[in-house]
Amino acid sequence: DDKESPVAPDLHSFYGGKSGAGTNYNATFDEVCGKSFNNQSLKNWENKIWNECGQSYSFMRHGKSVLPQQGKDLGFFPTVSLIIEYLTRPNPSFAKSLEAAKKEASWPADGVPVIALHFRAGDSCLEYVDALGRKCDKFPVYMAHVNLMAQKYNISHIYLATDSDSVIKEELKNYPNYTWHYIQNMDRGGVRNNMTVDDLLFKHKLDGCREAQQSMVDIHLLAQADAYVGKFSSNIDRVAYNLMYARKQSHQPYTSLDNNWCFDFGVRSRLDTLTSEEDFVCC
Repeated sequence: DDKESPVAPDLHSFYGGKSGAGTNYNATFDEVCGKSFNNQSLKNWENKIWNECGQSYSFMRHGKSVLPQQGKDLGFFPTVSLIIEYLTRPNPSFAKSLEAAKKEASWPADGVPVIALHFRAGDSCLEYVDALGRKCDKFPVYMAHVNLMAQKYNISHIYLATDSDSVIKEELKNYPNYTWHYIQNMDRGGVRNNMTVDDLLFKHKLDGCREAQQSMVDIHLLAQADAYVGKFSSNIDRVAYNLMYARKQSHQPYTSLDNNWCFDFGVRSRLDTLTSEEDFVCC
């Protein structure tokens, strides 16, 4: 039902006013969400206050009433895409980092189409499927979808974002018909294979700033591509595809190996496609 427009709205007016969450945004945030965000943890993921906060801003629950005024005509997905683009716009320093990363990845010339491929192994294979609605697929499973997309749109360049060092060392050579682009100087594998990133950050085994910087570089480069293969159970994939939409002002070809796109943090609003029974998992 999204009504799309080739013209971006004035995003500055998206902020500073009241939007969604019923009729009293400030009261909802101060009385409910403020408490839950100040005490956020996996232990209280399903508690009443946290759930009420998520429900208050759920598009699945309230429809267009949660959108800013400009977004009501634009539609849910385009509105989210444009807001994310505005919030994650690179500052001059980060813009230089992105240009350096594209050079390191040997990004092709303008006009040469690229498939964005996000292959997450590592800690993703340690997480519990029933909460996230995803499973740990091997690299060839992803490549089956890449092959279909590459044939349909005549694309031979792939930008690979991954936390797996073994894939780069052992798998890419099996696909010589593609030109692979990836950042060599990126932290991959190691402790990520034995513990989730959340736990590694909590135990100070990873540099949070470095981890965030590298993730943002990958997200922005994925968004610079022309087609997408990944899993929409991943925050990285959803954000990157939103940014791709905002850059192109239109939907680009994509394949999600598991779930549909969603934007409903902490709310069980995404249909789990991995089981035969109807079950909703958290977005």
